Amino acid sequence: MCIFAAMQNTVISEGRSNAYLLHGIGVLLVMGALTLWSPFALILFPLAVVLFIADSGVEIDSKQLRVRRYIGFSRFRRGIWIPLKHFSGAELKETLVLNQSKSFFRYQRSTSRTFDVLLTMPDGEKFEINDFFEYGQAVACGEAIARLINVKLRNHYAEKTAELRRRPRRR
Repeated sequence: MCIFAAMQNTVISEGRSNAYLLHGIGVLLVMGALTLWSPFALILFPLAVVLFIADSGVEIDSKQLRVRRYIGFSRFRRGIWIPLKHFSGAELKETLVLNQSKSFFRYQRSTSRTFDVLLTMPDGEKFEINDFFEYGQAVACGEAIARLINVKLRNHYAEKTAELRRRPRRR
């Protein structure tokens, strides 16, 4: 987990992203085909490397009150900025996704868990900023956004965990 603050921006980096993996493979294939005719096609190799090592995360601009989910390389980040002035609440929820697949020989089940940071508009509509795989990153993102819009982060996951701990165990 990498969290660092620049002069005005807070970046919560999830690390390496596989979002551009197929693009990088495509560039390598095109480069390989073009290299048969011209060695100048090797110029595409750095582009493929950048696509393979792209990272993702959330960037929060506290000076202009906006947030974005980014995909980038080093300090070069790309994403759509969303102004925070339209939101009146912040929540953190756990989402469990059950994936089931049937094959000829066996039945497979797998579960994936994400921690979603949701912003609430005044009319009650929810907007998802990001779904994190690590709880600490989701809490850091949610608390930073909640501080900017002057609300308390409602952490559904912590509430549910505290309730389960209070229950007596059955024997």
